[in-house]
Amino acid sequence: MTRALVALVAVACLGSAFHLQGQAATPFVDVTDASGLDFDSVYGSVDRSYVTDSGGSGAAWLDFDGDGRLDLALVNGLAGPSAQPYAATAAAQAGNALPGSLRADGSLPRGDLFRATGSGFAAVGRVSGFEPAAWANAAVVADVDNDGWPDVYVTTIGTNILLRNNGDGTFSRANNGAEDERWSTGAAFVDWDLDGDLDLYVANYVDFDGAATATLGDGVCNFLGIEVFCGPMGLTGSRDAFYENRGTSFVPWDPPEVDPDANFGFAVLAIDCDGRSGQEIYVANDSNINLLYRRGEEQVEDLSLFSGAGFSGSGREQAGMGISGADVDGDGDFDLLVSNFQHDYNTYYENLGDCTFRDSSARVGLAADSYEYMAWATLFFDVDGDGDEDAFVANGHLYPQLADRGLQEFAQPSQLFLNRLREDGDARFEQSHDVGSLGTPRSARSAAYGDFDGDADSDLVVTRIDGPPVLLRNDTARAHPALRLTLVGRSSSRLPLGATVRVASGEVTQYRELRQGEGYLGSNDTRMLIYLPGGRADELEIIWPGGASTLLLEVGPGDLLIDETYGLRARRER
Repeated sequence: MTRALVALVAVACLGSAFHLQGQAATPFVDVTDASGLDFDSVYGSVDRSYVTDSGGSGAAWLDFDGDGRLDLALVNGLAGPSAQPYAATAAAQAGNALPGSLRADGSLPRGDLFRATGSGFAAVGRVSGFEPAAWANAAVVADVDNDGWPDVYVTTIGTNILLRNNGDGTFSRANNGAEDERWSTGAAFVDWDLDGDLDLYVANYVDFDGAATATLGDGVCNFLGIEVFCGPMGLTGSRDAFYENRGTSFVPWDPPEVDPDANFGFAVLAIDCDGRSGQEIYVANDSNINLLYRRGEEQVEDLSLFSGAGFSGSGREQAGMGISGADVDGDGDFDLLVSNFQHDYNTYYENLGDCTFRDSSARVGLAADSYEYMAWATLFFDVDGDGDEDAFVANGHLYPQLADRGLQEFAQPSQLFLNRLREDGDARFEQSHDVGSLGTPRSARSAAYGDFDGDADSDLVVTRIDGPPVLLRNDTARAHPALRLTLVGRSSSRLPLGATVRVASGEVTQYRELRQGEGYLGSNDTRMLIYLPGGRADELEIIWPGGASTLLLEVGPGDLLIDETYGLRARRER
C-alpha cells in the first residue's frame, strides 16, 4: 500500500463553512410542484393483473453536464400489455408500440432527464438523447468508459440499455455487450478485478411467460383470502449476469459463474464486508436465499450460506426487496439492511468481521415497526448531521385488491429511523414520527438521496408505481458542520466506487464507502457528506480501490475535491 500525506495547515482555522441550520418546523418538505419536476410514472396495468405490474421504476442523481449541480434521471415502464412485457419493450425501443402500451393520451411512456437550473429542474430528455422507452426498472449511474462523464445503465423487462454520456450534454445508446434480454432488476458496478475500470453485476428476476402464467380472475393465487396476481413462487427464476469491463465492451466473466439456482433477484449492492482490497457483491432475492460473493483466486467464492446474511436469524428465506449498507455501529466495518415483504421484518445484518453477519434486527429496533408494511427502497444516510447513519424505508403495497376490500391501503407511509449511536453510545434506532411530508402515504418503490439544493444535507426523491415521483427537501436541523468529498480515481476508476473514507473528528471516528446503486433501482449522490462533531476533521484518510491511500490532516468543513494521484485539487468554503 502506498500513502500520500497532505498537511492542510492553511485550512486548520477556517472561519466560514457550511452554515448550520436552525430548528426546522417540518423536517421533510414536499417541493415537487415548486421544483418543476413534471413526470408521470407508468408501470403496467392499474389492477396489477400479473407480477410484471408490481416492481416500479427507479431514479438516479447525477451531474450529467459537469456544472456542479445535481441533475435527476427518471426511467419509466409501459402501460402494458402485462402478459407481453418483452415484446412491449422491443416494440418501444424500435419506436413502435404494442396495443395497450400507450398512455390514455396516446403517448408512449419514456424516461426523462431533468437538468438543475438553480431554481428547480427543467426536462431535457428529448434534447439530450436521454429518453429510454422500455418496461424499465433500474437507473444505475457509473463512468463506464473512464472519460470523467457519468453514464446511465437502464435495466428492463427486455433488452437493457446503456446510455453513454457524450460529454457535451447529450447521451447516445451504446451497444457494448451488456444488453441482457431477460427481466433485469437491480444492478451494481464494481471494479471486481481491480484493473481500474468498472465491471457490472445484473440481477435477473423471473423467466416470465404470460401465456403460461395465471392472471387475475383465474382464481389461482390469493393473499389474506383475496385473489391477487401470481408470482414469483411457482414461476421459473432467471440467473443473474456478471460482466467484465474490457474498456470498450462488456463480456461475461470466464470462469466465474453466479446464481446457479436462478433465484428471484431484486437488488444488488457492491460492499466491502471484509476490509480487504475490493468489494464483495450482495444480492437481495425475493423468497430465496440472499447471495454474497467474494473474489477468489480463479472463481467467485460463494459465502451466501455460511455468511449469516443469506437467511433471517431463524434460518428463513425472506422476500428481499432493497439493500443498503453502512457502518451503523461505528466499529469500522459495514453492516446491511434488507427490506422485506409485509408481515415480516426488515432485516439488519450486523457485520461481525470478515463477511460474517448476525441478524440483530430486533436488538437495534428495526424489526417490530416494519411488520405491517410492504418495504422497497431502504437507505442508510445521516439525516440529521450528528455523525451516525440513520435508516429510511420506502413503503407501498403490491395488491390494490386488498384496498378495494378495506383490508390494506395500497399507499403506505415511508419510515425514518434515527440512530442513537452518538446520543447513547450504542447503535439503536428509534422511529421518528416528526418527518413532515416523508410520512405521507404513497405507493412508493425506488428512492435515492442527494443534496439537490446544495445546503449540505441529503434530500430524497421517491418514485411511485402509480403517479409522479416526490421530491422531499430535507430541512432537518443539523447538529454539526459538513465536509463534502468528491473523489477522482486515477489508477482506480475515475468514479472510484469502493473507496473507503475514515474521518476522525474530535472523539468520533466515522467510516464511509463510496457507492451509488444501493437502495432499490436507483442511484445516489456520489459526493460524500460527512459531518464533523469536532468542528473539523483531525484526520481524513481515503483508501482507494487499488489499495493506495491519501491522508489529509486538519481539514475544516466545506467542499473538497481529492484526486487519487494529485491529492487535494480544489476546495470551497461556505
